[in-house]
Amino acid sequence: MPRSIALSFDPVEDRLALTIVAASGEERVVHLTRRVTRALVGTLEKMAKETAEPPPDSDERQRGDLAVLHHQAQAEQTSIRSEPVSRKDSDPADRPALVSAVRAGRTRTAPVRWLLEFSCVDKQTIKLNLSARMLHGFIELLRRRLPGTQWGIELLAAPADGARHRLVVH
Repeated sequence: MPRSIALSFDPVEDRLALTIVAASGEERVVHLTRRVTRALVGTLEKMAKETAEPPPDSDERQRGDLAVLHHQAQAEQTSIRSEPVSRKDSDPADRPALVSAVRAGRTRTAPVRWLLEFSCVDKQTIKLNLSARMLHGFIELLRRRLPGTQWGIELLAAPADGARHRLVVH
Protein backbone atom coordinates (compact mmCIF):
# COMPACT_ATOMS: atom_id res chain seq x y z
CA MET A 1 0.00 0.00 0.00
CA PRO A 2 1.46 3.40 -0.89
CA ARG A 3 2.34 5.94 1.78
CA SER A 4 1.33 8.82 -0.48
CA ILE A 5 0.18 9.61 -4.00
CA ALA A 6 0.71 12.96 -5.71
CA LEU A 7 -0.55 14.19 -9.05
CA SER A 8 0.64 17.20 -11.00
CA PHE A 9 0.30 18.43 -14.55
CA ASP A 10 3.40 18.86 -16.67
CA PRO A 11 2.43 21.47 -19.29
CA VAL A 12 5.69 21.03 -21.22
CA GLU A 13 5.01 17.31 -21.78
CA ASP A 14 1.19 17.79 -21.75
CA ARG A 15 0.98 14.87 -19.33
CA LEU A 16 -0.08 14.15 -15.80
CA ALA A 17 2.82 13.24 -13.52
CA LEU A 18 1.83 10.62 -10.94
CA THR A 19 4.23 10.29 -8.00
CA ILE A 20 3.87 7.25 -5.78
CA VAL A 21 5.77 6.94 -2.51
CA ALA A 22 5.82 3.37 -1.22
CA ALA A 23 5.71 2.48 2.47
CA SER A 24 9.47 1.81 2.18
CA GLY A 25 10.04 5.42 1.06
CA GLU A 26 10.84 4.51 -2.55
CA GLU A 27 9.49 7.15 -4.93
CA ARG A 28 8.35 6.41 -8.49
CA VAL A 29 7.08 8.89 -11.04
CA VAL A 30 5.10 7.97 -14.13
CA HIS A 31 3.53 10.08 -16.85
CA LEU A 32 -0.08 9.65 -17.95
CA THR A 33 -1.04 10.76 -21.45
CA ARG A 34 -4.49 12.06 -22.35
CA ARG A 35 -5.40 8.68 -23.92
CA VAL A 36 -4.32 6.69 -20.86
CA THR A 37 -6.01 9.19 -18.52
CA ARG A 38 -9.29 8.86 -20.43
CA ALA A 39 -9.12 5.06 -19.97
CA LEU A 40 -8.14 5.45 -16.29
CA VAL A 41 -11.12 7.76 -15.67
CA GLY A 42 -13.50 5.12 -17.07
CA THR A 43 -11.92 2.49 -14.85
CA LEU A 44 -12.08 4.68 -11.75
CA GLU A 45 -15.74 5.52 -12.38
CA LYS A 46 -16.57 1.80 -12.50
CA MET A 47 -14.62 1.25 -9.28
CA ALA A 48 -16.40 4.16 -7.58
CA LYS A 49 -19.78 2.72 -8.55
CA GLU A 50 -18.76 -0.63 -7.10
CA THR A 51 -17.55 0.86 -3.80
CA ALA A 52 -20.88 2.68 -3.42
CA GLU A 53 -22.66 -0.71 -3.31
CA PRO A 54 -25.82 0.41 -5.14
CA PRO A 55 -29.09 -1.45 -4.64
CA PRO A 56 -29.53 -4.20 -7.24
CA ASP A 57 -32.74 -2.65 -8.63
CA SER A 58 -31.25 0.83 -9.24
CA ASP A 59 -30.88 2.08 -12.79
CA GLU A 60 -27.62 3.27 -14.33
CA ARG A 61 -28.32 6.96 -13.66
CA GLN A 62 -29.05 6.27 -9.99
CA ARG A 63 -25.85 4.19 -9.72
CA GLY A 64 -23.86 7.09 -11.14
CA ASP A 65 -25.44 9.60 -8.76
CA LEU A 66 -24.88 7.29 -5.80
CA ALA A 67 -21.23 6.84 -6.82
CA VAL A 68 -20.72 10.63 -6.83
CA LEU A 69 -22.33 11.06 -3.41
CA HIS A 70 -20.43 8.11 -1.93
CA HIS A 71 -17.19 9.44 -3.40
CA GLN A 72 -17.76 12.88 -1.87
CA ALA A 73 -18.34 11.33 1.56
CA GLN A 74 -15.19 9.18 1.29
CA ALA A 75 -13.02 12.00 -0.11
CA GLU A 76 -13.97 14.28 2.79
CA GLN A 77 -12.38 11.73 5.15
CA THR A 78 -9.08 11.70 3.24
CA SER A 79 -6.23 14.10 3.88
CA ILE A 80 -5.48 15.92 0.63
CA ARG A 81 -3.10 18.85 0.59
CA SER A 82 -1.51 20.99 -2.04
CA GLU A 83 2.26 21.22 -2.30
CA PRO A 84 4.53 22.86 -4.88
CA VAL A 85 6.17 20.43 -7.31
CA SER A 86 9.62 20.87 -8.81
CA ARG A 87 10.30 19.49 -12.27
CA LYS A 88 13.42 17.33 -12.59
CA ASP A 89 15.42 18.04 -15.74
CA SER A 90 18.89 17.13 -14.57
CA ASP A 91 19.40 13.55 -15.71
CA PRO A 92 17.54 11.92 -18.63
CA ALA A 93 17.69 8.62 -16.72
CA ASP A 94 15.49 10.21 -14.03
CA ARG A 95 12.70 10.99 -16.50
CA PRO A 96 9.32 9.51 -15.56
CA ALA A 97 8.23 6.27 -17.19
CA LEU A 98 5.41 6.62 -19.70
CA VAL A 99 2.28 4.60 -18.87
CA SER A 100 0.90 2.71 -21.85
CA ALA A 101 -1.97 0.80 -20.19
CA VAL A 102 -3.90 0.53 -16.94
CA ARG A 103 -5.52 -2.56 -15.46
CA ALA A 104 -7.73 -2.69 -12.40
CA GLY A 105 -9.34 -5.14 -10.05
CA ARG A 106 -10.09 -5.90 -6.43
CA THR A 107 -9.22 -8.53 -3.90
CA ARG A 108 -11.77 -11.25 -3.29
CA THR A 109 -11.12 -11.60 0.43
CA ALA A 110 -11.61 -9.21 3.33
CA PRO A 111 -10.44 -6.57 3.76
CA VAL A 112 -11.32 -5.51 0.22
CA ARG A 113 -8.46 -3.77 -1.55
CA TRP A 114 -8.63 -2.03 -4.92
CA LEU A 115 -5.84 -2.76 -7.36
CA LEU A 116 -4.44 -0.53 -10.11
CA GLU A 117 -1.62 -1.72 -12.34
CA PHE A 118 0.22 0.72 -14.59
CA SER A 119 2.12 -0.88 -17.48
CA CYS A 120 4.90 1.35 -18.77
CA VAL A 121 6.54 1.65 -22.18
CA ASP A 122 9.87 0.48 -20.72
CA LYS A 123 8.23 -2.81 -19.61
CA GLN A 124 8.11 -1.92 -15.92
CA THR A 125 4.85 -2.40 -14.03
CA ILE A 126 3.74 -0.36 -11.06
CA LYS A 127 1.03 -1.82 -8.85
CA LEU A 128 -1.09 0.06 -6.34
CA ASN A 129 -2.97 -1.78 -3.62
CA LEU A 130 -5.50 0.72 -2.23
CA SER A 131 -8.05 0.77 0.56
CA ALA A 132 -11.45 2.21 -0.42
CA ARG A 133 -10.52 5.48 1.29
CA MET A 134 -7.18 5.71 -0.54
CA LEU A 135 -8.92 4.88 -3.82
CA HIS A 136 -11.33 7.76 -3.31
CA GLY A 137 -8.45 10.03 -2.32
CA PHE A 138 -6.76 9.19 -5.63
CA ILE A 139 -10.01 9.81 -7.52
CA GLU A 140 -10.33 13.19 -5.81
CA LEU A 141 -6.75 14.14 -6.71
CA LEU A 142 -7.48 13.34 -10.33
CA ARG A 143 -10.83 15.19 -10.23
CA ARG A 144 -9.10 18.31 -8.95
CA ARG A 145 -6.24 18.10 -11.45
CA LEU A 146 -8.20 17.36 -14.65
CA PRO A 147 -9.61 20.87 -15.25
CA GLY A 148 -6.07 22.30 -15.37
CA THR A 149 -5.13 19.94 -18.21
CA GLN A 150 -7.78 21.43 -20.52
CA TRP A 151 -8.31 17.93 -21.96
CA GLY A 152 -12.09 18.04 -21.53
CA ILE A 153 -12.12 14.91 -19.35
CA GLU A 154 -14.49 14.74 -16.36
CA LEU A 155 -14.44 12.22 -13.55
CA LEU A 156 -17.61 11.54 -11.54
CA ALA A 157 -19.41 14.65 -12.76
CA ALA A 158 -22.07 15.94 -10.38
CA PRO A 159 -25.67 15.23 -11.34
CA ALA A 160 -27.09 17.85 -13.72
CA ASP A 161 -30.33 17.93 -11.75
CA GLY A 162 -29.44 18.61 -8.10
CA ALA A 163 -32.66 17.00 -6.86
CA ARG A 164 -32.19 13.77 -8.81
CA HIS A 165 -29.82 12.28 -6.23
CA ARG A 166 -32.57 12.33 -3.61
CA LEU A 167 -34.13 9.32 -5.33
CA VAL A 168 -31.31 7.07 -4.13
CA VAL A 169 -31.08 5.83 -0.57
CA HIS A 170 -27.86 4.32 0.70
